[in-house]
Amino acid sequence: MADTCKKIVPVFDPNDSNFFNPPNMPAAICEYTQTDLSIEEVLTSAYVSLACSYRHSLEKIQKLTGKIYKVIHIVGGGCKIKNSIRSLLTLQERL
Repeated sequence: MADTCKKIVPVFDPNDSNFFNPPNMPAAICEYTQTDLSIEEVLTSAYVSLACSYRHSLEKIQKLTGKIYKVIHIVGGGCKIKNSIRSLLTLQERL
C-alpha cells in the first residue's frame, strides 16, 4: 500500500513514547502528526519516519566512533525481505 502513495506525508519521531504500544497505531500517528491520513499515507509516513530515524542514529554512531558504516542490518519485527518499501527508503536515506 505504501508504494502507491504519491503524496507528501508528515515525518515524525518513531521513537517517541506515544508509539511504544498504542491500542491503534494508525490513530496514534494521525493524532501525533495532527493530520487525517489514509492508511496508505499512514504507512508511507511510518516508513519514511523510520528511515529518517535510522539515518539519524547512523550519523550519531559514525560521529561517535569516527567510522563510516556502509551496511545497516535491520532486525526485529517487520524487517522481512517482503517489506521492500522500507528497505528502499532506508537505502535512499543512507545515500
